[in-house]
Amino acid sequence: DRFAQTSHLRICAFTYIDRSVRQRQLSDDGFARVARKFRALGDPVRLKILDFLRREGELPVGAIAERIGCSQPNASRQLGRLFDDGLVARRREGNVVQYFIEDFTVFDFCEAMCGRIERQDQGQAGSLYEQSVQLAGQPK
Repeated sequence: DRFAQTSHLRICAFTYIDRSVRQRQLSDDGFARVARKFRALGDPVRLKILDFLRREGELPVGAIAERIGCSQPNASRQLGRLFDDGLVARRREGNVVQYFIEDFTVFDFCEAMCGRIERQDQGQAGSLYEQSVQLAGQPK
């Protein structure tokens, strides 16, 4: 029955998560760094910048600001935060500073969340159970 399936799936998922967490053994500093990366993703302008750099590649601040529709000082400030958090890197070409993605792993999380938001906007978002079943390739 469906209740048994969901209970079994939840038990399996929690067991997997529990094993993963126990194997990681992050230090307090490690957890603080993870939290800092999550906070860096907490601003829509920074998310736009990351998305734009992922699609377009290496660009200077002015081009980034123009394409995402914000002021150059704001883009520069947000890029500084992303740089401090290790999500973007930069290199100087004469008087121009070029920014590019440094940590592509951030997009795994972003893709999961953006996909969920898109499905919600389209009225297709199911429960977490339905999503996990779809991801596992099992029939509902």
